[in-house]
Amino acid sequence: MMFLGLGTTIKSAMDNALELAGPGYDLLIDGVVYRQDYFFVAGFKVTGTAVMSRALLAHLGEEGFQNWLAENNVFKPEIAVVQN
Repeated sequence: MMFLGLGTTIKSAMDNALELAGPGYDLLIDGVVYRQDYFFVAGFKVTGTAVMSRALLAHLGEEGFQNWLAENNVFKPEIAVVQN
């Protein structure tokens, strides 16, 4: 949240969500981005499930990890869809 929303980005809100999850969390699934506006203050709120991809990869192996990514519809910038 910043004055008039100046300087706020969705990326910084997502980074903050992962930092709050704890060290080692680097992947957010089932994420939802909310725009928040109050008097003279605006920003973004991000919710979702934080995952440690390194631990998941070690547990599932490369093929299992790739299958898990596909099954959970993990964000891929080349096929992203923006909804209003």
